[in-house]
Amino acid sequence: MVPAVDSNKPLYEFVVPIDEIDKMTGIDFFPSLNDKIDNNLEKSSDYKSSSLN
Repeated sequence: MVPAVDSNKPLYEFVVPIDEIDKMTGIDFFPSLNDKIDNNLEKSSDYKSSSLN
């Protein structure tokens, strides 16, 4: 998560899995996806990969 302070770090260092944001907010960001795809997508923090393949 991006802290609420100035930082010179690149944004990719703040990437977190969607699952972590789901837990913090209580929001399911992909409610219509098949559970297997949803779980694979949400556990990944690799912003460069395509977890839907």
